[in-house]
Amino acid sequence: MNWEHLMKKLAVSLLFTGTFLGLFLNASDFKSMDISNY
Repeated sequence: MNWEHLMKKLAVSLLFTGTFLGLFLNASDFKSMDISNY
């Protein structure tokens, strides 16, 4: 098992997860804002 390869894979997956969670939270915030405005 190559540690450097494993760490790169882990970093990329964490980056993807963080980006997805950030977009998801932003979308839910916008939705709640729209509902409160109406």
